[in-house]
Amino acid sequence: MTLLDYISTLNPNYSRPFHLARLCEALDKIGTEPQRRIFWHAPRCGLTETIAACIVRRPDLSFGYAGNSREATDKRCLGTRIYPADRPVSAMRVSGAIFLDDCAPPAEHLDYLLTRLEWSASLFLFANERSFGESPWAETRKRALELGFKAGWV
Repeated sequence: MTLLDYISTLNPNYSRPFHLARLCEALDKIGTEPQRRIFWHAPRCGLTETIAACIVRRPDLSFGYAGNSREATDKRCLGTRIYPADRPVSAMRVSGAIFLDDCAPPAEHLDYLLTRLEWSASLFLFANERSFGESPWAETRKRALELGFKAGWV
């Protein structure tokens, strides 16, 4: 079952998020194909819920997550397989993916996060379309593109 199909089984109020089909296709490859991606998205498009569904669906993998505030990160980093990605964590080894969900870390933090990934793991940057061109996103985006990240819309 694809992530796009799985999301609609989690809650009877959810429908297949066709507007996130491109993102779900990329998330389906987690754990099998390393990806470095930047995604721009519209506000309140269901992105965070889609990330959560991806994590729940893959209990065999570990993940990193950072939201737009430390409180948002800590709220979602529960359990032993979801690490906070907004600060250095020495024990962090990610086999699935690191998600930076509207989190703009310093550009050099991307280099650190890449050292925390196992060979088949992925790193995804997500930015609201309104904030991505602004500082500090400009520095982070520039560094990600220098590192070979592929950019696009969700």
